[in-house]
Amino acid sequence: MDVTALLGAVFNVFLVLMIVSTMLSAGFTTTVDNLVSVLKRFWLVLAVLVVGLVLRPVTGWAIAEVFRLDEPAFIALVLMACVPGAPLGIKFVLAAKAAVTTGAALQVMLAVVASFTFAPTANIILEAANLGEGVALPVWDILKVVVALQVVPFAVGMLIRHWVPDTALEWNKTALKISGPAFLAVFVLAILGSWQTMIDLLGDRVIIAAVVFAIATLILGYVISVGDRKTREATGLIHSPLGRVDHRQVVLSRRQFTGIR
Repeated sequence: MDVTALLGAVFNVFLVLMIVSTMLSAGFTTTVDNLVSVLKRFWLVLAVLVVGLVLRPVTGWAIAEVFRLDEPAFIALVLMACVPGAPLGIKFVLAAKAAVTTGAALQVMLAVVASFTFAPTANIILEAANLGEGVALPVWDILKVVVALQVVPFAVGMLIRHWVPDTALEWNKTALKISGPAFLAVFVLAILGSWQTMIDLLGDRVIIAAVVFAIATLILGYVISVGDRKTREATGLIHSPLGRVDHRQVVLSRRQFTGIR
């Protein structure tokens, strides 16, 4: 196993550890009543779905067109834009001390829905832009990953909070102690795994387009929302690709998607 493969394997371990511990922590601080109250907020749920499933993909498409990205980078940005429900989004919600319950519930909802909408949405955009031959994705495999890494840990944490609240709050301290260092490891390993390519692309339109997209989706998620400031902060952070590791996908896009036609 070469160094790159080793870094990739270690990265995946810490990524899973970070996502699971973060979702457990979110569940430990969420009651069933809290969850129901969030999902009953029709206009909030609708706003999140519209931004995540419609405005986010269209924004990614528009930015790719404006920056005249080459085909591989264009495809990578579109694919990133079509995947809401960032698994790291809730980590930023926790760090920002925003509405954790709201953010976690809506993130899980987006992730589940996006498992079905990702491929059709990406195909519509790529065909409209005359790029690629379509994207075929194993929907059920994606859904199983979402359920295993996000839905199940969040549900387990919430049920423990419901049955033994004191224990849940105590275990939450441990979950936070794990997710913090794991997040740092993910960040460092992501840089180590692609630092050469990132340096080569400094000043390139790909990076600039990715940054603009991140800012645009953060603003959309905050502005097109319902509720107080902490709720809007949560919806902004779960939409923004700042909560994903997808920037690395865009940076490496020329190598990953060359010859997709």
